[in-house]
Amino acid sequence: MNLKRFEKRSKYNCEMQNKADNYAHLNKNHCRKGQIVLAGDSITDFYNNYELFYTYTEKSGKAVYNRGISGDTTNKLLERLESNVLCLEPEKVVYLIGTNDHAHGASDEYILDNIKTIIERTKKACPECKIAVQSIYPVIDHRQRKNKNLKPINELIKKLCAVTDTVYIDLYDDLCDEGGSFSKAYTYDGLHPNVHGYEVITKALLPFIE
Repeated sequence: MNLKRFEKRSKYNCEMQNKADNYAHLNKNHCRKGQIVLAGDSITDFYNNYELFYTYTEKSGKAVYNRGISGDTTNKLLERLESNVLCLEPEKVVYLIGTNDHAHGASDEYILDNIKTIIERTKKACPECKIAVQSIYPVIDHRQRKNKNLKPINELIKKLCAVTDTVYIDLYDDLCDEGGSFSKAYTYDGLHPNVHGYEVITKALLPFIE
């Protein structure tokens, strides 16, 4: 893989940088520490987490902060990790990242190494934080993403979680149809969940978050 080409393609545009800057400002001036953080790409960015975790928040008093940025890749999440996630000193953090790396042609080894670094930095900055990493979700196959290529990286992420004392949350099969693609009942475009998909995801995340 041409790493320089990948870095260039994943460079933040004005909108993405503005969102990262906004998160940093909110974290510093308006957010409580010791809460729950969801971090990742557009799949997290589009999450209706306020509504879907409202009952949990009401009962627990814990906020669920969304720190997703559409288009994010593992290296870009690493760049903003401290200002967007770790400065909150979260009680628990859930990461979902890697599908955009895959679409840009990054190798499994590159993706896995960056996820490992995300876990290591989180543990170092927030030793008491409980960490979960989700499997990369299935897709309805298209030119940039193929399910047959997503399954091997998910196996590697699962093994990484096992050796780093990190919770692995496997949602791949939960979101698939009988043919092994992202179920049309749970996605509107073959990549991003619809609200029904997010309901399935929320149900799977709650045992870790609670």
